[in-house]
Amino acid sequence: MRRARAAGRAVLPAHRPEPRRYGVPRVLADVLAEGIAIGRRTVTRLMQELGLAGISGRKRVRTTIFDPSHPVADNVLNRDFTAQKPDQR
Repeated sequence: MRRARAAGRAVLPAHRPEPRRYGVPRVLADVLAEGIAIGRRTVTRLMQELGLAGISGRKRVRTTIFDPSHPVADNVLNRDFTAQKPDQR
């Protein structure tokens, strides 16, 4: 219990809300770097008890935006994409 309290005191300053994302892996690395022996699940539990959470996920980048008003490119290679039966082309 004493180690958990010491780890809890170390978790709180290790979790910095801005400007970077501090979830369990980064907080765990910071606490281990301070020389406190602690497990990943203990850090998870302590962060949950303290109400701390990392920012999850990244915003997806949309690389292709379909616009039906744009013309479709011509089939300059004269490729035939029709199949008589499944799994033929």
